[in-house]
Amino acid sequence: MVRIDAVTEDFLTDKGKGHRGKSGNYRSDANRELNRFVKFLAQHEDAVTMFEELESGHLREYARHLTRQGWATGTVRTYYAYVSAFCGWAVREGHLAENVAQRRNATEPIPDDGGHKSGDQQAWSADDRQQLTSYVDEQAHEAIDNVSEDREAAIKACRDR
Repeated sequence: MVRIDAVTEDFLTDKGKGHRGKSGNYRSDANRELNRFVKFLAQHEDAVTMFEELESGHLREYARHLTRQGWATGTVRTYYAYVSAFCGWAVREGHLAENVAQRRNATEPIPDDGGHKSGDQQAWSADDRQQLTSYVDEQAHEAIDNVSEDREAAIKACRDR
């Protein structure tokens, strides 16, 4: 039987960057979230500490816990994704038979992302975007036109604008 908190450091090392996997934003963010998850499980009425005790119902309750914190939908989804990635890693390591965090009943309380993906948001209107790209194109053409036959100077002029 393997304690959940006994292998979080192994997961973080595998996901980390730098010397011995000890750095990186993903590692530090996942570390914070896994600590929160382990604490949540320890305070659960069942006091879950071992992988063998972990069920999709615990993940469902954790998903609800995250949604009740008042965080943005994207934040809740990101925090849950760290825990889900840890559970997937635990499957590959042989600690779990399946990724219980991916079961439908576990993920159901997570707020819907509204079909949006990262990068789908547009800060400008179509007209603003057109004006901006037209201006940049004009500036680039002007920079090229104002440079004689020197290709490198034209490229530098465009790059430096």
